[in-house]
Amino acid sequence: MNEYIERLNYIASRYELPQKLNYDSVLEFTKGMGSLESIWGLCNKDLSNVDLSEFDERALILLAFNDCTNFTERCKPDYKKLMNDSKDPGLGVSALHNEGICGIGVNVAVIDRPILRTHQEFNGRLKQYILVDPEHEDNDRVDFHGLVCAAFLCGNSCGVANGANLYYYAHPDKMDGDIMYWGYYFKALDMIIEHNKSSNDTIRLVSISAGFPRTREDLSEKMNYYISELKKYNCHIIYSNNFGESFTCSSKKYGYSNDDANCYCLDRWQVNAWDRQKIMVPSGGRTSPCNSGEDKYMYCGNQSCYSWAIPYLCGVYALALQCAPSLGYDDFVKIADKTKIKNDDGLFVLNPQGIIEHIRNADRA
Repeated sequence: MNEYIERLNYIASRYELPQKLNYDSVLEFTKGMGSLESIWGLCNKDLSNVDLSEFDERALILLAFNDCTNFTERCKPDYKKLMNDSKDPGLGVSALHNEGICGIGVNVAVIDRPILRTHQEFNGRLKQYILVDPEHEDNDRVDFHGLVCAAFLCGNSCGVANGANLYYYAHPDKMDGDIMYWGYYFKALDMIIEHNKSSNDTIRLVSISAGFPRTREDLSEKMNYYISELKKYNCHIIYSNNFGESFTCSSKKYGYSNDDANCYCLDRWQVNAWDRQKIMVPSGGRTSPCNSGEDKYMYCGNQSCYSWAIPYLCGVYALALQCAPSLGYDDFVKIADKTKIKNDDGLFVLNPQGIIEHIRNADRA
């Protein structure tokens, strides 16, 4: 993984840290949604020459960092504890795991860029790793995006459905003109259809952390075709466009337990009125595996994004499928709406335990 570490070192060299790290300077540093600073933060950075005298946990939770970050002994916040605690999906998911509700027997698919498939997060989880374009020269060039998505869905310590079986469809990190990676996504969906046609081990849901503009009727028409075809096998696709109809992503408030609905809030960029009406799904403030080693991790910072929320929702759907194998996605969304929690800020939060309890009650009725 030396190549990946070298790549992260190069990314880290492209921006400077504030001379003094405190809450205000970190807020300013991470304000650009999607910027290198907001995504990578302290990853592979050396803090030896940074003023940490006012650096506290309230500032730390905003910043990405990884096992290659040199915090030095002067760092006051317990970054190791934050890294470990943030593996927990929150919202009572661990309590469901303790009851045996962890997606056992449910096959899930993620379509994304290549990952370190041997990471310990996927021991016993990864059923197949499929190359969408087997001859492409970049198939071994791993990327963080898909790794986070797969781990948040069904990783052993980070995953919502940490008992589910993962089929990972890896496509090269090469955009297909103006349609991003959708040529690869559609090719992978063709492969999933063929898999479900020929196998009794049916894939039940597909997670794609991407979307397209509603003006792209050509892409919408193709996606509707795949949604319809996969429904024949009771397999459902969750991607940005249909995720955003009922759900939105969230970041976290400082000082709350991950299990507390009051922990979750809208991020600075979520200023549209409709975000206040949708159900928030955790995304920011989580720890994921890192491609730099089979036992290495990265705290992803506290910015919300659809990319991390989609696999979280897919994970909750996988838990529901363990309890109700014939449950369709549309019915799952209705249950999520019925069971959502309204927190003290008047925002709606996903309720995994409520969803499972609703299913159990329906079975007993």
